[in-house]
This record gives sequence, structure tokens and C-alpha cells, in this order.
Amino acid sequence: MRIDYCSDLHLDNAMSGGPHGWLGSIDISEWKSDGEVLVVAGETAEHIDDTIDFLNSARKHYGAVIATLGNHEVGTPSRNLRDGVHLLDWHDSNQFVIGNVAFVGGCLPPGHMSTSKDSVRSLLSSAINSVGVETVVGVSHY
Repeated sequence: MRIDYCSDLHLDNAMSGGPHGWLGSIDISEWKSDGEVLVVAGETAEHIDDTIDFLNSARKHYGAVIATLGNHEVGTPSRNLRDGVHLLDWHDSNQFVIGNVAFVGGCLPPGHMSTSKDSVRSLLSSAINSVGVETVVGVSHY
């Protein structure tokens, strides 16, 4: 599996916050390499709806888009994720499996990591021990 990845895009900063909704119009095709999956590790935009718009738009070019939130993405979402877009922070298990590859993680800020190392170990252990999983990809904004 070929994976394209990015983080800290801060796309709304480029437009001084811009009106909500414009990130869904970004065409990433000229920057796409040969990845089958796009991993976005947080800080796409300040507002969660803008992040969702971008992830949904990026899905047009990938078999799947797997993302985590960053520490600045805020708001209550009013949009839905498209099929094939997976936000690990919203999965109960913080895990998504494609074929024999498990993607695990979430924003997991530093305080979370230091106070719950056991829960992170459990998350990784669960993914490693999943039936059919040969590779585990950890995704976090930190």
C-alpha cells in the first residue's frame, strides 16, 4: 500500500480564515503522488467543518483518507464524512483497518500521552493482535 501523508496544512490561515466552506473546493490533484491512501495528521483548518470539507474533497483522489484532528481544530461538526473518509478521533477504537494494515491514533496531545501510556499501549497492542493485520501505522498530530 502506498501512502501519501501531510500535517499542519493550516489551509484557512492562507486565506486569513476565509469563509467556511471554501476548503472543499481545493483540487489537490497537482500535488498528489502515487499514494492509494492519504493520511492527514491534524491542523488542516481551525474549524472542524472546514477540515471535513477538505478531507471529503481529497477523497476524490484516494481510495481512502485517514485523518486525526489537531490541537487547534474546534467546533461542533455540521457536516458528515464521505464514505472512505475516516477520522480516527471519532472511531470508538481509534483504529481503522484497510486490508492487512491497521491505522491507529488520534490527536493524542502530550498530556494525554503522559497520563495514559497504558491506554496507548493497549490501542497499539489491540491493532497488532487484530486478525489479519500485518502492519500498524500510528497517526497522531503530536
